[in-house]
Amino acid sequence: MKTLIFSCLMVMSFWGSSQCACCDTLHQQFSFWEGDWTVYDSTNKVIGHNTITIQEDSCVMREQWRGAGGSTGISINYYNRKDKLWHQHWVDNYGGVLDLKGGLINNTMILSSDPTPGQNGKLNINRVIWTPVSDKEVIQEWMVSQDGGSTWTTIFLGFYRK
Repeated sequence: MKTLIFSCLMVMSFWGSSQCACCDTLHQQFSFWEGDWTVYDSTNKVIGHNTITIQEDSCVMREQWRGAGGSTGISINYYNRKDKLWHQHWVDNYGGVLDLKGGLINNTMILSSDPTPGQNGKLNINRVIWTPVSDKEVIQEWMVSQDGGSTWTTIFLGFYRK
């Protein structure tokens, strides 16, 4: 009987184990973006709301964007141990898809796309940068290059505030 009770306790402790595969510092690098945000442009006009949640035992960050003009979108963000990079997969309600990868450099998350054909026939590289200003503010800048990364044009600049 003692053996049976001991075996049951061992099985219960294994199933109830609090091991967290993604609770290390590498998986927490982007956690400064977590939260419910109101997003402003450079003139302090509200351009949308963004909710970033940490899910799947800290292995995934999920973004839910709601733009003031009716746009919506989601992204899945995660750190991949195999390639040692952060990845973002974005899809919006206009059919836009963006795949980015990169990492944290000097407390700033920088993710870029591979070159992809743009509407004008040129190859575009997308780069998105998230810079934490404080616990209550993050700046996001999305840029595009059509010359292999020599020059960049900002296409989105958002000031996230809690």
